[in-house]
Parts: sequence; structure tokens; C-alpha cells
Amino acid sequence: MNIKHDPNILKFPWSLPNDLDVLLPYYRSKYPPIVNYYEEVAHKIAFDSEAFREYGYLARKELGEAFDKVKHEYETGDQTSLEFLLQIDARFQKMYCYRFWIVNYLFPDGPVHEYFVNNLKDLIRKVVDIGDDVNDFENDIERMQRDLMQGSYGDMYLQQALSGVKLYEQLKQRDETRKILEEAEPLVDEHNDDHRPRINELWEQLYSLITTNEHEYLDLKESLAIPLEQAVMRSSKQPFYNMLTHTVEFREENIELSKRHDGMGSVVDSYRETAKKALAEEEFALFELCYKQAQNFTEFKDIMGTIDTVLLPLWFGLHAQIRDILKAQNPAIPDRPTGPPAVHQHFVWYLPENLKAWAMTPDTEPFNLEAI
Repeated sequence: MNIKHDPNILKFPWSLPNDLDVLLPYYRSKYPPIVNYYEEVAHKIAFDSEAFREYGYLARKELGEAFDKVKHEYETGDQTSLEFLLQIDARFQKMYCYRFWIVNYLFPDGPVHEYFVNNLKDLIRKVVDIGDDVNDFENDIERMQRDLMQGSYGDMYLQQALSGVKLYEQLKQRDETRKILEEAEPLVDEHNDDHRPRINELWEQLYSLITTNEHEYLDLKESLAIPLEQAVMRSSKQPFYNMLTHTVEFREENIELSKRHDGMGSVVDSYRETAKKALAEEEFALFELCYKQAQNFTEFKDIMGTIDTVLLPLWFGLHAQIRDILKAQNPAIPDRPTGPPAVHQHFVWYLPENLKAWAMTPDTEPFNLEAI
């Protein structure tokens, strides 16, 4: 499809509204090849929703593989060496720039996203019936825009809600688990901290049931797989208790969200049918591309964001090690909140001259999974 657009929207942007860590100017200077790389990718996938999805899945796959590789070398390397820790940080930063940031920020928060949102708004105004009431007209436009931007994809919050509905229904299916649930519900509904010990005792009964019966509770084990794993990792059953309490506490809200989500596919289909009748052929093609890419941007923010739960704790722990080494040499160094830019925004001022120069020297080698 030949889409008319300002060529500048495919350029590497100079600013982003959600760039809270001010990484954009740093990446442009630290990794000069990122500019051409992004623009090449943008020309290939900005106006092709399927190509965007293929690239998004590839980026997430390589991000995970790069993380596993660097993590292993970090855990087996000399963590008492400042130079080694800075090298690990630089590798995390490079994979973050080339594989996380493009999909998670440059497209969903940059000029390409703005182009699609603005066009979708303009096209919706052509689709919605003006009617007699201006307020109703504006409300209809807002509702259609919101529904199309969300579409049939459920974000992480909605996915959790849907999982909660499924788990709640599973607990009601067996006499022994339903009995536990029926005692827990009124206690949870009172929102009284005095009930917490008894609520956790009930969840402990459930834990014993599903962990001591190897085959009988496979469906519940699957629905509770993440908190069960966390309970083992943390040597605490609190993640397991918390998920069950939240499932009960928000059961009505989750069911309502589930119902709305179930009907969203037909809502979007009705919008498409209305748009197809109201718009010219080229306009309708743009309408479809806009809402598909809008959904892609929302979905892949979640897909890419799954790395945060493993990357950020490790990365911030690495920063704590760098801080401790530097503070041992210079106790006057101020403590500041950490984040991905900790080295080049804070620690760099206190590094030895040779490491300071190394940290701020441009890296002109493009990203390569084998070489990261």
C-alpha cells in the first residue's frame, strides 16, 4: 500500500515525550549506527503491520538471548573489578538500545505513532455520524478511538484480569477448593487486616492440596504457575497467597472486564464495516493500517516489557556494585536513584580518567548478537 506521508516521520527523532531517562540524545551520540539502523527498519515496517510483528518478535527473541549471554558472563566474571562491571553495563546498554528501545519507545512513542493516531482521529471524524448533539458526536469519536486503539488485544492488566476470572472459576469447580473459596470470600471482602492470618491459612490449605496431588490439580497448577515458582525462588509463599487474595478481591471487576473484552472483537468489526461504507478505498486501507499498528504498538510494549522483571533487578544490582566501589574510593559521592543511564549520567563523573574516557567514547560497531 502506497501511503502518503511526510518522510521526516521515518527519521530518527530528536525528542520523545516519554523519554524520562533522557536516553535519546545519549544513544544518538554513544551508538551512532543506531540512527541509520532505525531509519532502515522504519522504512520496512512502519507501514506494514505484519512486518512490524515479525520484527517485534525477532527483537524480543534476540533481546532475551543477549541478556542470557551477558548475564552468564557477569555471574561468572570478576565482580570486584570496576572495569569489568562497566563493561557489563555497556553491553546491557547496547542491547537495550538496539533491541528493546526501538520497539518499546521509538515506534510507540515517536513520530510514527503520532502519524497513525492523528490519521485515525481524522478518519474517525469522517465515519461517525454528526447527529444533532455536538457532545454526543465528540463522545462517539472518543469511544471509537479508544476501542480501536485497544482493539481485541488485552494489555498486561487485562490479561491478569482474564487469568483471575479463569482461576476463580477453576476454584469453584471442585468441592474441596470451593469450600476453601467460600470461607475466604467474606473475609477478603471485609478488607480487615485482622483476617489476613486466617485468609493465608486457607490459601495454605489450597497450596497443600495442589502440591501434594501430582495429577489431580494440573489446571490449577498451570494457572498458578508463576506464583508457585516465585514461592520457591523467594522461599516464601506470600506471592501465592497474594495472587489468590487479589483474585477473590477483584473478582467482580475482573468478570466485567472479561465480558467487555469478549465483545470487543465484534465492536471492532462493526466499526470496520461502518468505516468501509463511509470512506474511500484508500482512506479505508489507511484506517485499517492505523488501528492495526496502534494495537501492535500497545501489544509489543507489553511483550518487550517482560524483560524488565529479570533485566532491571540485575542491572540495578550491578549499579549498586559500581557505586560501592566508587564510594570506597570517594565517600563524598552522593547517592542517587539508579536507572539504565546511571553510569553516563552519574557515575561517570567519579570514574578514573581512563575508564571515564572509555565510557564516553562512541561505540561505532552495530549490534551483533554473536559479539554482544
